[in-house]
Amino acid sequence: RAPSRAHSPTVHDIYMQPNDDPRELCGKLPGANILDATPENINDYCCGSWDLVVRDVEATLPAALACEVLAELARQRVPEAFALRLELVCLKKIAYYLFAQGSSLERQLAQLATFWHGEHLGGPEGAACGYWRHSARLTEVSDARVQCSGAVSATADARALVKHLCCLPRHSSKGCGALLL
Repeated sequence: RAPSRAHSPTVHDIYMQPNDDPRELCGKLPGANILDATPENINDYCCGSWDLVVRDVEATLPAALACEVLAELARQRVPEAFALRLELVCLKKIAYYLFAQGSSLERQLAQLATFWHGEHLGGPEGAACGYWRHSARLTEVSDARVQCSGAVSATADARALVKHLCCLPRHSSKGCGALLL
């Protein structure tokens, strides 16, 4: 027989009281019990805020252990990750606004180009020779429309990428979107 080893206390043994049931403590928090989270229901839980993490840790762990856990999370830069995600969400909203404004401008430039489409240079002699060229006004509007169209497409692509980053699944068993692979 192997010699018996002395029981070394775990974190749970040191900080938790004998009658502290984690499920019961988590059940006192607003919303569904986080210990019941599954890939199917994970979207029913609040997320996106470091304050929620602090609230949950402080509500479910003894004060000393909660301070240690929060300090370690801070060392691992978890609060910065939450702040970065918030910045990405704001960037996604800005990209959508720019996309909407750019699309509207592109449509207006297309209408303006249509209005001036019959304005050609070359005169009667140009028509007889079979050539003509757009007026400077039409050329300028058409070039602006093409540049606007490119900017709108680039903004849409940037928004799609940021949106995929913001929508990464919250449960580790779910994969990320094909755009990010």
